[in-house]
Amino acid sequence: MAAKLSEGDIAITLGIFEALKAQKNNNEFSDLVVIAGSVEFHCHKLIMSAVSGFFRGLLTSGMKEVEEGKVMLKSLSGGTFSDLLSCIYTGRSVITEQNLFDIWAAADLLEVGFLLENCKKFFTKSLSRDNCFHFCVSVRLLNEKANQKALDFIVENFESLLFSDQFDKLTFEEMKYVLKSEGLATPSEDDVIEVILRWVDLNRRKLSDGNSTKEEFLSTEMSKDASFSEGDNDVESKVGSGAGDSASVTSSQKSGEKTVSSSEILFELLKCSRYLLISHNFLVHTLENHELVQADSRCQALVREIYRYMAQNDLHQEWCPAVALHRQNSVWKNVLIQFHHNRSFVEIRCLNVSNLQINDKPANLSTNFNMYSLVTGIIYQDGCLYALTLNNEIFIYSPLSQYWNKVSINIQEQCSFILIGQALYMFKQDKVTMVSKVRLHDRVNQHQSTVQLQPVCQLMVEGNMKVKGATSIGNKLIVFLAGDQDKSYTVECYDLARRKSIVMEDQLGSKTDLITFRKDNEAFALQENGALWRIRICSSTDQLVFTQELQLWDGNVNISGAVLFDSQLFISGYNNWLVIPKLILNVSLLGVFDKIYFIDNISNKNARFVHAVLPKDILPL
Repeated sequence: MAAKLSEGDIAITLGIFEALKAQKNNNEFSDLVVIAGSVEFHCHKLIMSAVSGFFRGLLTSGMKEVEEGKVMLKSLSGGTFSDLLSCIYTGRSVITEQNLFDIWAAADLLEVGFLLENCKKFFTKSLSRDNCFHFCVSVRLLNEKANQKALDFIVENFESLLFSDQFDKLTFEEMKYVLKSEGLATPSEDDVIEVILRWVDLNRRKLSDGNSTKEEFLSTEMSKDASFSEGDNDVESKVGSGAGDSASVTSSQKSGEKTVSSSEILFELLKCSRYLLISHNFLVHTLENHELVQADSRCQALVREIYRYMAQNDLHQEWCPAVALHRQNSVWKNVLIQFHHNRSFVEIRCLNVSNLQINDKPANLSTNFNMYSLVTGIIYQDGCLYALTLNNEIFIYSPLSQYWNKVSINIQEQCSFILIGQALYMFKQDKVTMVSKVRLHDRVNQHQSTVQLQPVCQLMVEGNMKVKGATSIGNKLIVFLAGDQDKSYTVECYDLARRKSIVMEDQLGSKTDLITFRKDNEAFALQENGALWRIRICSSTDQLVFTQELQLWDGNVNISGAVLFDSQLFISGYNNWLVIPKLILNVSLLGVFDKIYFIDNISNKNARFVHAVLPKDILPL
């Protein structure tokens, strides 16, 4: 760190620069002529070589310019070089918003280090909502870090820039960077998609070939070949970069790069958003009706994916894809919830997925959670948490009311359950003969103390079998059952739409306890012995197909739940550490997960595990 100058030091420095300024205006001792544009500038080799790496290299190269004492800089204008000399000879900054990028390009070309640093500082200090797009374009080929700083500014101020007509100045790759940013400041993903549609429409009109059915525009991509760092001496590639978008497009078109259709660009940008978070109203009235979406099969498939995800709200507690994750600035937070039994009360812990650490502080949502019965399961649906107890009570938590409402179910036996759509399907665990359901919809507002079960179907299995687990694929209810003497599972698949059952015997190889989780149109069963099974419905026979995909570990581990979060599988359980020595397993299943995290229950074997989306203000810091 440089020592602070005293008043005397400053006076001496100013005196030296006054003398240099006088020499700049006096050609008596000049020994170098620099021609910039059509203007001649009389300079001094000593001074220019001292401040400029370019001139230092040139003047020691032995080239004819050195012998003649004349250097021509074709790429610099006379005004820009005059400003640069004023700075060098007077020690005073001449940088303004108007000449910033011309001086930056000149300082970069001539390798004037201190002036480059001043340009960067001025850039950062002057960056604002009014100029951020212009700055982003102007610095694009000058400095990659500065370009990213401008993009980060756009990301951080996205909400206030929503209605700007300048987004079309961003290149395709810059748009992708903005859209993928975790910190994108937006209250709604609807706004993000709106900006994407506007960007595509503006560029389509700007670069249209005149045929509306075959419109194509070029993807101007940022690459390491197109940008460069300080110290590069390629003069022509560095100076005069202020042409911006039009120059980029022209040079790209001349280079013969492959053009891409507007619909392809739209599809790629939509994939960079969190499109599963958009509202149903925006999907129906804006995105689905856009002409490019209607004309492109991939965009139509994406719309169908959104509709399917919205209809699968019962899966959201077990499966959260990357495009359904709330951004950093959202008022909502994706969390993994664990219920722990600690003597006579229940602790609720939130797993911060970003740093994979369980919060020691109970969430505020546990306030007045007077639940002394053993929690046998938890459910998350439509923003509410449902805790089911051994006493056949349902505790319902709504973030809006921020309290737990207790509802009793009119049955005595211990039950297993599975959530399908809006209904909770209940199974008596011993001597199961009947499946019943209770609708969760509107239970939060009705404040009913007791609910009645509605019979659904009669199971076809023998009455001495016990329910060991249940899952679903679409409208198919899948129940895993076993008797005391059985060595493997009997699976009954009941079609809720057709009201028909199919019984399959000797499944999963062993009767080891299991948990289940779902992803889109598939289900998975994970046994305590580490066997992971994929469950599909055969398209030709409509039958269940069980395939063992992986053997995750050898030996038995107590497991209580699993959630697919982004591209990772989180397993909650009680490990003896002899079976699974590490919390992170580098095991992948193509298209399902690429890593496994084992979340230890810590306190006991009875923790329950679920994914939920909750307001940040009720979560621990």
